[in-house]
Amino acid sequence: MKRITTFLIAFICCVALYAQKDIVYKPVLLSIDKADGQYAAGETVNVYGQLMEDIGETEFVCYVESNGSMVGEKRMVQLKQGEKALVYSASFDEPSAVQVYVHHKDNDKIKAAIGFVVAAEGFRPGFDAPKNFDKFWGKQLKTLRKCKMEPELTKVDLPRKVRDYDGVVELYALKINMPEGRPVHAYIAWPVNAVPSSLPIVICLHGAGYSRSNADNAVRWAGKGAIAIDLNAHGYPDDQPKEYYDRLAKGDLKNYRNREVTGHEEFYFRLMYLRAIRAIDFAVTLPLWDGRRIISNGSSQGGAQAIAVAALDKRVGAVCAHVPAITDLAGHVQGHRGSWPATYAAQLKEGENLEANMKVLPYYDGSVMIRHTKA
Repeated sequence: MKRITTFLIAFICCVALYAQKDIVYKPVLLSIDKADGQYAAGETVNVYGQLMEDIGETEFVCYVESNGSMVGEKRMVQLKQGEKALVYSASFDEPSAVQVYVHHKDNDKIKAAIGFVVAAEGFRPGFDAPKNFDKFWGKQLKTLRKCKMEPELTKVDLPRKVRDYDGVVELYALKINMPEGRPVHAYIAWPVNAVPSSLPIVICLHGAGYSRSNADNAVRWAGKGAIAIDLNAHGYPDDQPKEYYDRLAKGDLKNYRNREVTGHEEFYFRLMYLRAIRAIDFAVTLPLWDGRRIISNGSSQGGAQAIAVAALDKRVGAVCAHVPAITDLAGHVQGHRGSWPATYAAQLKEGENLEANMKVLPYYDGSVMIRHTKA
């Protein structure tokens, strides 16, 4: 349990990343009185706000959310230039992930947010870990790796937005075979003058939607000094016109995130997770990889993939999972809000298709998967 709790504290604290450092949405600054953003049950939390420049009217709307639900009502606060003002003070008796927001009363683009966690050690996921988790995913990985990758690398010109990297980064379209069709499609890039065994791998994973891989993103990460992969979540080509992806949204990918749960191998996100593993399997064959560092990175649906990659591939040493989806879908069991996709959380709460959900979803839920990594 100690190890599980450690992971959960680390995971839940991503809700309160604002607290690691004062965040300025000019001209507003919010701060709290503990740098790590972690408080004990019953401990008073003070949130301060100030203006960093003169904007005239200084009245702001303030509101607070705990575990995804509003705490109290919205209220008005006065912020002063160059002087800290107390905008919120409270204590919480239960495990709570809290976010405090302010925005200007007449312009909601002038805003700031800050977060903190109370009694983090008390958080528990809704799902227990399946006893045969490793056996199930071991079978999936074995099947994946029995299939020849047959990678195709096609050099492509840098997109207009990242032309500044011409001569600095080289960019390729990547295609890798998958045993069940829908191959890996991605952009992969690395610095032109990198020496062998010198670069980490960064795999960038997409949030919900139907779009192609992002070549700009791969180029920018490569420009920081990495083998960078930006992966198409769904295994469709990246070189098609917008109309192609619009048709996918209305056709093959319609409601993909909410499809009925029927079996362990039929769950939509299984192949999404495996495509990410496949992309890493290719990247580690590149002579430029340093043989040591692999980072998975994504937001929302991409955050779920980032956690899954770290759970299933022990080579991954670091994870950046921003607002991760598919993580604690059964949160209501422990009295807190369930995760996106809300359909599954609702089905679990209301008992709809309960048996299939309870059998299948724990194998994909990030709150289970995060316990299977040391990243």
